[in-house]
Amino acid sequence: MSEADAENKRIAKNTAVLYVRMLISMFIGFFTSRILLNQLGVIDYGIYNVVGSIVVMLGFLNSTLSLSTQRFINYELGSGNYDRLSKVYSSSIVIHAALAFLVLIIAETVGLWFLNTHMNIPTERMVAANYVYQFSIFSAMFSIIMIPHSATIIAHEHMKQYATIGIIDVLLRLCVACMLYIIQTDKLIVYALAMFLVVLANYLTYYIYCKKKFPECSFIFSKDKQLYREMLSFSGWNIFSSISMILNGQVVSIIMNIFFGPIVNAARGISSQVNGAIGGFVQNFQIAVNPRIIQTFAADEIQTFYRLINQSAKFSFFLLLIFVVPVWINIDDILQLWLGTVPEHTADFCRIIFISSLINTFSLPLATAANATGNIKIFQLACGVFEILNIPFSYLLLKLGNPPVSVYLVQLTITISTLLIRLIVLRKLVNLNIYLFFTKIVFRCLFVAVLSFSTMMIVTYINVESILGLLSSIFISLSLTVLSIILLGLNREEKAIAMNLIKNKLHIK
Repeated sequence: MSEADAENKRIAKNTAVLYVRMLISMFIGFFTSRILLNQLGVIDYGIYNVVGSIVVMLGFLNSTLSLSTQRFINYELGSGNYDRLSKVYSSSIVIHAALAFLVLIIAETVGLWFLNTHMNIPTERMVAANYVYQFSIFSAMFSIIMIPHSATIIAHEHMKQYATIGIIDVLLRLCVACMLYIIQTDKLIVYALAMFLVVLANYLTYYIYCKKKFPECSFIFSKDKQLYREMLSFSGWNIFSSISMILNGQVVSIIMNIFFGPIVNAARGISSQVNGAIGGFVQNFQIAVNPRIIQTFAADEIQTFYRLINQSAKFSFFLLLIFVVPVWINIDDILQLWLGTVPEHTADFCRIIFISSLINTFSLPLATAANATGNIKIFQLACGVFEILNIPFSYLLLKLGNPPVSVYLVQLTITISTLLIRLIVLRKLVNLNIYLFFTKIVFRCLFVAVLSFSTMMIVTYINVESILGLLSSIFISLSLTVLSIILLGLNREEKAIAMNLIKNKLHIK
């Protein structure tokens, strides 16, 4: 077996494990949301989403610092410097503990003031909203402190254990939701408290596993000032970009709450969950690929580095497209079957978010490639400045009386623009061939997407009022999308890789 085949098999194995986790999580997550909407009601469900978004805004460091920590761990693994690896772990613990404390200070001052003076929440639910806020703050803090441990597991590619912990997490969340059936006191407050305990249990699981499995996960206070500067500088520019992304997402929830109230926040929360469930397949694939992208750059395997960028962009798009097309076509019936009572605007929010997510799949490996270089100042500054424009444009459109869906059109425009900026900057960082990326990846993917969405003309003749009709519509649109990808989306080499991976997974000789 060639080195490339072995690498593809390794990535496929990790991806398959993460997909199992994703399928279980998606199924349980949808069931949990229906319970929550039923037990909390639309108003309290919307309050939980918008109040939680304040803490997400303050805890924006989570995903950014996870990627930053993974980058340093993967780089040392790729270069074989295991002495420095231990220092990276200890330094990341110090940095994350300090940032968790910083989040606490900001949340209990500026955040608390904003919650009680500017949020559009019914007066009789303000006490419950404050309880939710406090529990969410502590959840955010433990999530930040947990990052070095989850990043270490991913960097070492222990995907089975990572997936198992994730499945346990969603099962606990389901148990919490079911518990609301027997709760007689304020269900919103009880739910927020229980969710904090789930996060705490998650943190302890990650911590114990890392202590037992990885020698470098033994904390010794590091005095390496140069390493602190490198990690903080790298994280700092990623943080700047993350602030822009939060302004492109979570702060918009607050703006929509100010103009339309918590019911629109409920629709936004549901659409985000649908997109998160479908997009999770791509994210899990990228999680499996990211360590290899960084390690090949560290090992100076540049051609493999380019190949992983291009292939992961294409495969990410097609993986998302397979799920987006059937859901897009049948979104109204799916939401009705899932929720029973569907908040207004939910379907329209979902459709535009799907398009934005499809475009964003091209950016995922580009961001990882930039992180691999360590020279991310220009990359993150250029993207961050452009993305931050979402707030004034969204506010202006809503102020002029436009409907809530206009905010998502702004988001789509920014997603397309930032993709172009990323490509231009990355050409200077790693000499990426933009012409090749567009002709071989972007244009081919978009052509297949247009062809796949044309299946709407076929499935419109199917009566989807029954479960059998809905399943038939999903099956036909899914089958035609997969057929389009195989015939027109993949080149000969990629088809051979896909077939070999399928045969290896099914043990076919």
